[in-house]
Amino acid sequence: MPTVLIVVEDIVFRKQLLEVFDHGDGFDAFAEAGSGVEALDKTKCLSPNLAILDLSLPDVSGIELAQELMEVIPGFRVFMLTADYSMKMEKSALLRNY
Repeated sequence: MPTVLIVVEDIVFRKQLLEVFDHGDGFDAFAEAGSGVEALDKTKCLSPNLAILDLSLPDVSGIELAQELMEVIPGFRVFMLTADYSMKMEKSALLRNY
């Protein structure tokens, strides 16, 4: 079963995302991270199948982090979200096929 890595700084929102995915609907395990450094460490250890990334993290942008995660696991799947929308961020993500 797939493993999901949820990378969101806001712990309350992170827990809400865990509840959404934790219903036995095809996901086996979950990992959480509140920063880019933590996400990279967990990706190297756990090799998750999917990452849900906040675009605004305290130490790195979600776009930069997605690129780094894909270097660790080629073909890695990333789902990005943000509460702070900007057209520039959207274009940057779409240009990288995220």
